[in-house]
Amino acid sequence: MPGEDYENLKKYNDIYLEIIMRYKDHIEESERLNVSDLPKLVTPENATISALCDSIRASFNNYSYDRDFAKAAVSAFKYVNDKITSVSLPIQFWQSPEETLKRGAGDSFDKVVLLCSMLINLGAADAKIVVAVSGDRQRFFVCLKSDNGVAVFDIKGVMKEYQDIKSALSELNFSESDGSEAYEFNNVLYNDIL
Repeated sequence: MPGEDYENLKKYNDIYLEIIMRYKDHIEESERLNVSDLPKLVTPENATISALCDSIRASFNNYSYDRDFAKAAVSAFKYVNDKITSVSLPIQFWQSPEETLKRGAGDSFDKVVLLCSMLINLGAADAKIVVAVSGDRQRFFVCLKSDNGVAVFDIKGVMKEYQDIKSALSELNFSESDGSEAYEFNNVLYNDIL
């Protein structure tokens, strides 16, 4: 019977995918966001995000941002990388951080929105999502100011310090000279970088 269940599930998935692809243009049109809408995706005050961050804070003895944030940020980064399955959907579909947590899955963008929401909830009000685009190539990561410049949390599993955000973008092969575009946002602002 387990093989039969798998075959039935595969058939259902194939049907759902066909329906989604048939209405792809309509779905993506409904999902389109303006630049002014991007900050609304970052929801650090959401109850589900707050509960998750409270559990991270609880792992510290009397959590203090100044003393404990660096380790809490690593815990949040590890949580997103270890607990949220990376998925690639055939359509552009926005998930809230709460939906990403509920499903335990999201694409790279969903994961950086979740991480940024968590870092802000943990006390880093200056945490921002950076989106870099060059042709068909896109990269998403979270950055925040550090004593050494800018800490970059790349959802592909890398945390690294850079002198500034343009240095990080340059190392990832995004620059104004090659026509790349980049912007940053969080729950309160949106800025063009390149």
